[in-house]
Amino acid sequence: MSSRTSPTILCANHWHDDNRGDSAISEATVTLLRERWPASNIRIVTLNEPISIGAGTVGRHLTMAHPNVLVEPSLVPTENGSWAGTDSAGTPRSRIMIAMRGGVWLLRLLPFALGFLVGRVPPRVAKRLAGVDMMVLLGGSDIYDNPSVLQVLSLARLFTVLYPLWAASELGIPVVVLGHTIGPLSRPIGRRLTTRLLGLAQSVVVRESTSLALVKALGLRNA
Repeated sequence: MSSRTSPTILCANHWHDDNRGDSAISEATVTLLRERWPASNIRIVTLNEPISIGAGTVGRHLTMAHPNVLVEPSLVPTENGSWAGTDSAGTPRSRIMIAMRGGVWLLRLLPFALGFLVGRVPPRVAKRLAGVDMMVLLGGSDIYDNPSVLQVLSLARLFTVLYPLWAASELGIPVVVLGHTIGPLSRPIGRRLTTRLLGLAQSVVVRESTSLALVKALGLRNA
């Protein structure tokens, strides 16, 4: 972390403010950062894109509590319920519709996955992370692999959650994972992906003893 008194801190993975629990985690995290670095420039990257439903209100509670934070869209294409059995109005989707939505999302995500495999951060992501002194991966219940969901979709969602951590680490930006519930991680690929990427963090701070036991079982020494 830079020794500057006014560092730029990027907090990634803020979820929609309709979820007051996750919103409260984001608000508390910003409060803690302000206590340590009162003059810090704090940016909040959400798990939503500008085209996401409700994207315009994704940070309304957060910005009321902390008017000086800047709320930004996700670094990568987000799934936004691509595999969900119902739409936002509760209307059941057909299997064909689920497959189409999931397929479109995976195609949009493909360049980021290929960049990850070859160790290259896309220029548009690198540009957004330029000048960042530290990243905080905001807490919640999103680091998991859902065994009831088609594997490729569930692992792709897990990848998008952990992607900011990987991109920042590739660019030499220290990352702290703060306040997460980890798991379930029932599939071997999901466990390997999580172990590799969480291992890049300077520190992993979890919410409860079960998550701590899981990350210790994964062999992580930074938790």
